[in-house]
Amino acid sequence: MAHLHILRMAAHLFPAVKTDPAIEAWAHMRENTEHQFRLTPRTLRIGAVLLLATPFVLYKVSVAGDNYLKKQQVFKAKPAEE
Repeated sequence: MAHLHILRMAAHLFPAVKTDPAIEAWAHMRENTEHQFRLTPRTLRIGAVLLLATPFVLYKVSVAGDNYLKKQQVFKAKPAEE
């Protein structure tokens, strides 16, 4: 309880925070995005890239890397032990 008394005494040293209307509007839009979302051609393109193209590109890059390593014979077969 003693610390609350100190905070009340020091309150006059710190002026009230001024709010910026632009920041408040941005925060409101950010907090309510799910209410304002609309399915548009732009959002469909973004969704297609994220859901289809990204895994396809990752697959192609991994296959190309695997083929490159096989071509360089990094994975050499061990000779059969007798």
